[in-house]
Amino acid sequence: MSVKEAKEYIKTEEEARRKYLKSYFFKDINDPVHYHLILNTQLLGYESTAEIIARAMIKKFSRVYSGIAKKKVVME
Repeated sequence: MSVKEAKEYIKTEEEARRKYLKSYFFKDINDPVHYHLILNTQLLGYESTAEIIARAMIKKFSRVYSGIAKKKVVME
């Protein structure tokens, strides 16, 4: 697949996803209210973005993880 074909494929897929969400869920994919966290990977870079996501997940779910850590897990 050429670069031009790849770009066209991505454009077509994104449009299909936008239409799907709009027709079945009546939601606009570009409305930021539907997202918990929006990061600019071009500005932050992949490593910093991953770190921010990891820290957000730990903060959000720390009670869940601490409860799991207290239970003894046996792996077979």
